Amino acid sequence: MKKAILFCLAIGIFFSGCSSTNSISNTKSTNLAISNSDTNFIMGGKIATNDNVDITSNISGRVSEISTELGKKVNSGDVVIKLDTSDLQSKVDQAKSAVNAAQANLSSATISTASNISEYQSELAQAQAQLKTSEASLKDASITAPISGTVSSQNINVGDMVIPGKPLVSIVNAENLYVNVYAPINILNQIQVGQSVVIKVPDISDNEFSGKIAVINSKVNLQSQDVLVKVTLNSKNGLLKPGMFAEVGLK
Repeated sequence: MKKAILFCLAIGIFFSGCSSTNSISNTKSTNLAISNSDTNFIMGGKIATNDNVDITSNISGRVSEISTELGKKVNSGDVVIKLDTSDLQSKVDQAKSAVNAAQANLSSATISTASNISEYQSELAQAQAQLKTSEASLKDASITAPISGTVSSQNINVGDMVIPGKPLVSIVNAENLYVNVYAPINILNQIQVGQSVVIKVPDISDNEFSGKIAVINSKVNLQSQDVLVKVTLNSKNGLLKPGMFAEVGLK
């Protein structure tokens, strides 16, 4: 009986050892697969864009119409905000009447060979200048987008009064993105302008994007022992956004 028990214990220890060996073997295999990655992500920074503008008004007025909203795409030249034009149109009409009157006075003075023709000429020039100013203000009542992109913020509503210079709408072009990263000096011999790189964004899992090194600063930061590198991104699908953190890898 004792011999049978000892035999069973020996068999149990043998199979337990085999199981442990297989477990260790699987762990080593997983770690090896991770360490054999073709891409080394060694640089990181926040995504930014060169095309980011705040739309302002050149004149004061009350908002009568807003033809965009947060997240909407707009094209360069699209009218995004309209101001009330009733007073502006009235000033244009008055200025036109003043120009017509000045032209009539100058014509009469020329026919009669009056000595004060220069005064009528000056009157006409002033009226024409006023008309030009009034027409420019009327045109400024239609506020357009200076670039194509997506509305990232809106700080105005219909009925609000606007003042010149105050940001009303912000537009970001998310197709012209870049990221500034710092490359350690020990990898400078591995990078060059025009080189393709791989971009990974933690906020977007299981996706890799393509990029290209656009600028390598010639000045080394002696304190941190790195160099500023600008990488342009290819994000035609619209997944990448300014402000996201991106990792840059070399293949």
